[in-house]
Amino acid sequence: MTAPEPTAPTASDARARRAVLASVVLAVLLAAMDQTIVGTALPRIAGELGRLDLYAWVFTAYLVAVAIAAPVAGQLGDRHGRRVVLLSGLAVFVVGSLLAGVAPSMPALVLARAVQGLGAGALTASAHAVLGDLYPPSELGRYNGLLSGVYGLASVLGPLVGGVLTDAANWRWAFLVNVPLCAVAFVPLARVAPRRRSGGPR
Repeated sequence: MTAPEPTAPTASDARARRAVLASVVLAVLLAAMDQTIVGTALPRIAGELGRLDLYAWVFTAYLVAVAIAAPVAGQLGDRHGRRVVLLSGLAVFVVGSLLAGVAPSMPALVLARAVQGLGAGALTASAHAVLGDLYPPSELGRYNGLLSGVYGLASVLGPLVGGVLTDAANWRWAFLVNVPLCAVAFVPLARVAPRRRSGGPR
């Protein structure tokens, strides 16, 4: 019988913990902002792509996909490891962002938003659990509170960033901006996030 794989040693280091925390906060911020970032860009989007009958679905597809993905991701994280689910969710979110950024029509944009939502649901569901694998219960409340505050920040930044990108560049950058920022979050998570919780399955 093989011994369980130990927790990655670098994950217990204070610097590694800070890198993981910063990456998780950035990933959750991007996912939360995508619930609101299209608000100021959508009139321009509808003007270019048409299909006003699908206007509301640009929001709804994202939110429905998040609601579907989150509980499934929680179960998969318990079974296969939170890190792999978090990284997979981040990758799917990037794919959805790329598809949204190059969408040639409103139906394609709605589909891309659903893909984004699936990734966002997976990564947000895993974010708290990953922090729970890094910090003891006595410290965890502080960091969970930090993640909760990210949603309030996103509600302010989302419309602002969407408006600035739409006016200064193109509405497509409201989605494409996620790609380099997600890459910044992905690298530390892939390198130093713990593979499994100490003393139990991850």
